[in-house]
Amino acid sequence: MSQNLSDAAESLNDSLDASRCKYYHKSDLMVQCYYDDEHLLREIYAFIELTNLEWVITVIYALVFITGVVGNFLVGYAVWRNKYLRTITNFFLTNLAVADFLTIVFCLPPSFAQTILETWFLGNTMCKMVSYLQNVAVIVSVLTLTSISIERWFAICQPLTFQQTKSRVIVCVVIIWAVAHIASIPKLIMMEEIHDIIVPPNLTIFLTSCGPRDDQVAAKYEIFLSITFFAIPIAIMGYNYTAIAICLWSSSTSSRQLTEGDQQAIVSQLMARRRTAKMLVVVVLVFFLCFLPNYVWNIIRHTCNLDSINEFVPPITLISKLLLYANSCTNPVIYNFMSGKFRKEFRTACSCCFRCCCNRQRQSQGQVHEMEPLSAKSSDEDGDSRRTVRRQRSWTRKNTLTTTVTM
Repeated sequence: MSQNLSDAAESLNDSLDASRCKYYHKSDLMVQCYYDDEHLLREIYAFIELTNLEWVITVIYALVFITGVVGNFLVGYAVWRNKYLRTITNFFLTNLAVADFLTIVFCLPPSFAQTILETWFLGNTMCKMVSYLQNVAVIVSVLTLTSISIERWFAICQPLTFQQTKSRVIVCVVIIWAVAHIASIPKLIMMEEIHDIIVPPNLTIFLTSCGPRDDQVAAKYEIFLSITFFAIPIAIMGYNYTAIAICLWSSSTSSRQLTEGDQQAIVSQLMARRRTAKMLVVVVLVFFLCFLPNYVWNIIRHTCNLDSINEFVPPITLISKLLLYANSCTNPVIYNFMSGKFRKEFRTACSCCFRCCCNRQRQSQGQVHEMEPLSAKSSDEDGDSRRTVRRQRSWTRKNTLTTTVTM
C-alpha cells in the first residue's frame, strides 16, 4: 500500500513538473525539462561545446585531411607521369589511392562535423549519399588489397600459370567498383536524417543526426560487411602473403646453385620482390589495425544499449572514425618510406610545386615594380633635370671666367 502511495506521489510530482516544461522527456536514466526555447537552445549550445580532447582530435583530423588529399594525389600523379611506374601492382595502388581520396574529400568533413557537433547539417539526401560513398570506398579498398595479394601470389608463386595484363587489371578494377556499389545499396535505403525527440525541426538544426532507421537491420548489415568485406579478405591476404614469403625464401636458397652472373640477376629480382612484398604487408597490417575498431564499434552501437556510457560515445566514435580516415592517408606515407621509386617521384613533384610557387611570387613582385606610381617617376625626372641645369650653369660660368682672363 505504501509503495503504491509513493508511486502515486512520484507520478503527481512528475506531472506537476511536466506542466511547467515546454519541452519534456523522461527516460529510464534521466528526465529532461526545458521551460522555453531560450532554455533549450542554451542547453544545446552547452552540450555541443568542444572539450579539450575534442579540440586535439580536431587538429589531428585536419592533419589527416591535408595529408590524405596531398598524398593520394601524388600517388596518382606519379603513376601518370612515369611509364616505369605503370606496373600491374601500381595500377591497383592507384585505384586504392582514388578510393582513399574520395573517402577523405567527400566523407571525412561531414562525418567529422556530425560526430564532433552531434549534428548532421547536409539534409536527408546527402545523409544517404555520404554513407553510401563511404561504404563504397571502404569496400573498394579491401577488394583492391585482396586483388593485389592474389596478383602477387600468381606472379611470385605461380608465374607460369597465369599471366596478368593491363586489360585484365582494368576489368578487375571495374568489377571491384561494381561489387562495391551493389553491396552498398542498403545504405541508401536504411540511412536517413533523424530529428531529436525534444528539439523541434523549426527551432534549430542542431542535434539532427544521420543514422539507420532500424538498429536491428543496421546491426545485421554491419555483421554482413564485417564477415564478407573484412574477415574473409583478411584471411585471403594472410594466406597469400604467407605463401609469398615461403616462395621468396625457397627461391633464394635454390639460386645458390646457379652461376655467378645468373645469381646476381636473380638476387636483384628477388630483392625487388621482397621490398614490394614487405611494403604490401605493411599496407595490409595498417588496414587491419585501422578498420577493426570501426567494425567492432559499429556492431556494438547497433546491438547494445549505450545510455549508461552516453558521455563516452562521441569520443569513442571520433577515435574509431579517425583510425578509418587515417588509413586513407597512411598509404602514401608507406610508399614514400618503403619504395624508392615513389619517393623519388614525390620529391620531384614537390620540388616542381615549390619552383612554380617561387616563380609566381617573383612575377608578382616584378609586376609591382613595373607599376610604380607616376608621381614618383616624375619627381625623379624633375630631380635629374634640375641637376642637369645646375651643371650647365656652372659650366657656362667657368667659360665666362676663362674668357675674361684671356682677354
